[in-house]
Amino acid sequence: MTHLPKTLPLTLLLLAALHLSGQRDRPLEVTLLDGNKVSLYERYTLDGPDKGRMYAPFNLRVAEARSGDKEFSFLAYRQDSTSEILGGILHFLLTWGPTDSQERELKDLVRMRTDSSQYVAGSLPLERDTVAKGLEIGPPDHPLAQLLLRGLNSKPSPPVNAGGKMAASFSFSAADAKLLAELLPDKEAWQEVYLRIHLKTFAGAYRPVPPTRFSLTKSFSSCLESL
Repeated sequence: MTHLPKTLPLTLLLLAALHLSGQRDRPLEVTLLDGNKVSLYERYTLDGPDKGRMYAPFNLRVAEARSGDKEFSFLAYRQDSTSEILGGILHFLLTWGPTDSQERELKDLVRMRTDSSQYVAGSLPLERDTVAKGLEIGPPDHPLAQLLLRGLNSKPSPPVNAGGKMAASFSFSAADAKLLAELLPDKEAWQEVYLRIHLKTFAGAYRPVPPTRFSLTKSFSSCLESL
């Protein structure tokens, strides 16, 4: 009969404990085919952990109408077709969270990385971060970011649920509208300009404990794909 060294079971137990501890100290991380990285947290109830995994906010983007068109538009107005630009209006809707295809992929990845009983239970409960601006436009010293800030005439409120929409409306002087009409087709001019929203985690029981705050950033140049 072969006797195992007494230290071996203890070593195995220690390694297993460290492995489980590491798993619990960080969320399940998956990367979608399009490069989006998603963090998922284990949900707890009064009876202990359940099989639901809740994802942190990700994928800030321009929303789509039912027709599939991007909800992003700019209009420069004139007295007639031959006159100078008198001003301009910019309007877009932002949303976050998975698209339909991303959600299907996310569900498959969670089952592959855990077991068949695990499922995606939606996004973490969130609330608006009232300390931060509803919509941050930057960098603050960038001339085109400053142009957008001059025209912002609404108080956007970030959606706290995946798939919710936030409207941002702008109105511009003749000089700024002329500049926008000239530069909006040039995506490279906007590469350094970003849009950012801030959200807070609503109270709840999750493993591991999620960050108190989340920020989502979108390059403004990528918002111009529909133009």
